[in-house]
Amino acid sequence: MADVARKFCGVVLPVNPPIDKVAALAVLEDWQGAEVEHLHFWGDSDCPRSKMGEWEASGVLPIDLGHEKYHRNAVGSATEFVANKVGVEKTPTVRKLLAILARNNTSGYLKIPLDEVTASVN
Repeated sequence: MADVARKFCGVVLPVNPPIDKVAALAVLEDWQGAEVEHLHFWGDSDCPRSKMGEWEASGVLPIDLGHEKYHRNAVGSATEFVANKVGVEKTPTVRKLLAILARNNTSGYLKIPLDEVTASVN
């Protein structure tokens, strides 16, 4: 699955991306050694394969959209899917990040209930 020779000039993220999708962007940029130049947002998790193909052909990586949603690909997170796709080395730090994100995607443990947030600022 690794697309190791490929560098991406942009990404397409779901609107209001949660932490997992933002982490996928960070892992991609770290792997490339540079920030992407273009951020685009897609309003629906469904996306035609043809559109995703157009984006990739122009150097723009869709993150967790369409047939590449992590749930459909037997991985624990969008970050893990992107890491596998581009060939990120699974260092201990990357493995730890992937474990945290997979745990959050399973249990939501990084999400703080709103009443706890308001209590902590009062």
